Amino acid sequence: MEKQIADTVRSMGIFVGSTAFMVAAFGIAGAVYGPVGEVGGDLVNIIRYGQLALAVMAAVQASVMNRAVTAKLDLAETMEAKLATYKARTIIVVASVEAAALFAGIAVLLTGLQALMLPAFVLFGVVVAMTFPTQARVRKALSDATPAGKDRYA
Repeated sequence: MEKQIADTVRSMGIFVGSTAFMVAAFGIAGAVYGPVGEVGGDLVNIIRYGQLALAVMAAVQASVMNRAVTAKLDLAETMEAKLATYKARTIIVVASVEAAALFAGIAVLLTGLQALMLPAFVLFGVVVAMTFPTQARVRKALSDATPAGKDRYA
């Protein structure tokens, strides 16, 4: 079991770390090189407010999916199934908010850095900080799971 937990921490750490690097690279490149070209008029507002709406939707989606996949963690019967479900939960939640943060980076590149872009980056940072896998977090996720067939609220 120790090796499985260590492998999970390593593989999910690489995944979460690489997504964080991509978002940081887009954000920094946008802040340094943006705005590029002549994006004007209504298109600027569509990009700015569209990425803000995407960040809000990503927050809701990440929350809903986290709860749904955590419920599946309770149903997993073997350690391998629990670890696979933990990995799926991490990937789904991080990828949900990564999309919003990457789009915010593109918006920064196209229109320049605006306060409207910050919520997507902050949301991504919070999710990465809360889901970055450690041995303790993986153990807690596995120990918090209700054994299969048991009622969590009984």
